[in-house]
Parts: sequence; structure tokens; C-alpha cells
Amino acid sequence: MKDIEKRAFIPTDNTDLDSSIKKETINKIKSFVKEHTLCDPEWTEAISSQNFLIDLAFALDMTHDVAFEDLLNTFLSSFSPQFSGGFKLNKRNILIIPDENQKLLDCMIKEDETDSYYKGQLRARNIKNPDKIYQNYLYGIMINIATAANSNALNNVFEYCIKELLDENSLDSQRGGWIHYRLPWITARILLGLHNILKNNRVILPNRKLYRDITTQDKVALDSLIERIYDNKYWRSGAGDWVSKWESTGLCLEAFITSPNWLENKNYVDNVSKVIDYLFQEEIMKEWLPNSIDFSSENSTNALLAQTVLSSVLYRYLKIDIWRKYAVHKNKIGAFLVKCIDEICDCSNIHPRQYCTIPQILLYVATAIKE
Repeated sequence: MKDIEKRAFIPTDNTDLDSSIKKETINKIKSFVKEHTLCDPEWTEAISSQNFLIDLAFALDMTHDVAFEDLLNTFLSSFSPQFSGGFKLNKRNILIIPDENQKLLDCMIKEDETDSYYKGQLRARNIKNPDKIYQNYLYGIMINIATAANSNALNNVFEYCIKELLDENSLDSQRGGWIHYRLPWITARILLGLHNILKNNRVILPNRKLYRDITTQDKVALDSLIERIYDNKYWRSGAGDWVSKWESTGLCLEAFITSPNWLENKNYVDNVSKVIDYLFQEEIMKEWLPNSIDFSSENSTNALLAQTVLSSVLYRYLKIDIWRKYAVHKNKIGAFLVKCIDEICDCSNIHPRQYCTIPQILLYVATAIKE
């Protein structure tokens, strides 16, 4: 694949990308999504992908489109109400690949065979009830989808999922966050859904106790993420090759930047600053900010996704005064994000319907550059 081109819109100083380039890129993303629709059957095959499409609809102001309603109906079609109460979830609509939870566990076991970092209960073979890991992840993204609009059906899903997430069996009561503590990106993904509730007022919580319970666990979980920073550098994924350290780090950083009033917590700011200082070291930047866009294989596409997530989140951090000292890198990061969209939208050799990969890239670029 060809290198990122040195295009005229990339200035040599530390100013941002030109507003016209941002607008053009957002319009390109919006046209691409409208072409495929928010409920493209291959994009919506998994609930995890539906989650990114929901957030993308908000980012692109497409929540009034008919396709947005169709997307929510697609989500609800995964549930069957039960006579005794509650609902049954169709497992065929959950997993991207068969036995996904077991394959995640296998990656963790493989990591432990060559890396002695995790000990005791954190070692993969010592994990009890591993199914709880993916269940927590799914409930985390489902509360995000279920709060995208107000309806009795969505409210029922939300109430069920939030009850499960706040249950003591889902939480790591000793160390904080959600099971499993080894996987910080699970906690981060759940927090992103909770922050949409707390910050963006998508849904009116039914009572003050629930609000207090959510805010309490939110604080405990963020504290736990601080404790899980590896050597003041990044967040290990704990999942071997399943999730890279760059994607894990991007999600954990995003959990803080989306949290209401987090900048008022000196402990959070100080520790996040150490991570950002590490990431912007010249040699480290070469690892997460690539010189090429490569959709040629599953592995290269997954690596590109991780790089896009981290780049998007860091681009947003550079809009905050505390980290403007790194604004000199904003152009290069922005150019990479724009080029990702150019490759997706303009190149005929890319098959865009890769479950949640392409919608997720579209979302993270749109979220970063939208003004």
C-alpha cells in the first residue's frame, strides 16, 4: 500500500488541519454511510458493530434518518420477550466469530506461556467463570445502544443490562472495575457507555439511587484504570494478540476524556500525562502512527484499527490546554486519520464490510475531526 502522501493541506507549523479539509472528510464519511446505510446487513451482523454505528449516527447528526430507526429495530430483533419476564438474547446476533469468548481466553493463555507478568488469579488458567468477561463487554455496549432513543423496548433492555453490570458478580470488588481486571479495555468500553448516560443526557434515569450507583462505580472503575497503567507508559491489553496495547491504551484514555469533570482530579491528570508523555516520544510514535495505510489482510487491518483508535483519542487530547505542547504533532495525526477515510471511500480494492472494523474507523475519525 502506498505511503501517506504529503498533501498541500498539511502545514509545517503546529496549526490544525484546515477546516475545509475537516468538513470535506466529514461529508465523505456521511456520504459513504448513506450509501451503505446505517443498517447495512453485513455491518450490523454483530451487536458490537451496531454500537459503533449508533455512536456514528450521533457524530454525523443522522439520528433522524429512517435508517437510524431501522438500526435500533435490528438491535431489538436480537431479543425475545419471555412470559416470565425479561428477555432472551439470540446468541447468533452477538458473536463476530464462533466461540469468540473461548478464543479470547486462548489468546490470554498463549500470552501467559511467554510472559510472566500476570500472576495468581490474573493468570488465564486461573480465571473462574470466564464467560462473565464477554457478558460484561456485551452489556456495556448494549446500555449504550439502549439509551440512543426513548422507547419501552429499549428501556427494558437498558434496565436489565445496567442491573447486571452493577451486580456484585460482574464487578471486581477488590480491585475495581468490571471482570476481568486483567483486561482494562473491558472496563473502558463499559465506561464509555456510562459516560454517554452521565454526560450527554441520552436517557433520563428512573431514580436517584441508580444515578448514585452509576457514578459510584464510574469513580471506582476510573481509579482502577489508573492503577492498571503499565510502568507509567500504557495499558496492557491482557489479551495477547486479541487486542493490542495501543487499542487498549486508546480506549482507556478515551474513558477519561469522556468522563464528566475528570480534569478536576489531579491524580487522573498527572497519571494520564505520564502516559501521553511516553506516547509522544519520537521512537514510540513510530509504533502507533504509521506511515502507510494497509487494508490488505485481516492482521494489517486490525493493526490499523488499533492505531486509528489511539490516534483519534490523542488528537482529541491535543485540543486540551494541558497537552498543547504536543500540538506540533496534530497535523501528522490528522493527516493519517483523513488518509484512512480517503482509502476507505476512494479505493475500489477495499472491501468495507468487515463487521465492526470499518464502522469503528469511520466513528473514530469523525469523532476526532468533527468541529
